[in-house]
Amino acid sequence: MSAAIVVADTPYFALTDEHGNFAIESVPAGSYEVDVWHERLGWRRQQLSLIRDALVSLDVVYGIDQVSR
Repeated sequence: MSAAIVVADTPYFALTDEHGNFAIESVPAGSYEVDVWHERLGWRRQQLSLIRDALVSLDVVYGIDQVSR
């Protein structure tokens, strides 16, 4: 059994579903740094620009050499 607690100073966060998909609604337009955390693979940070009323996709890729064995 394991547990994780991530404290984020923002109302904009999400957990992924069983397929790794997520949605964060009502984020204001602007430029953001998005932090993504995986319990075995660690953190990834990416830049993201949002335009009002636009749907945005974010792909987070971890390399095969980062997988814990």
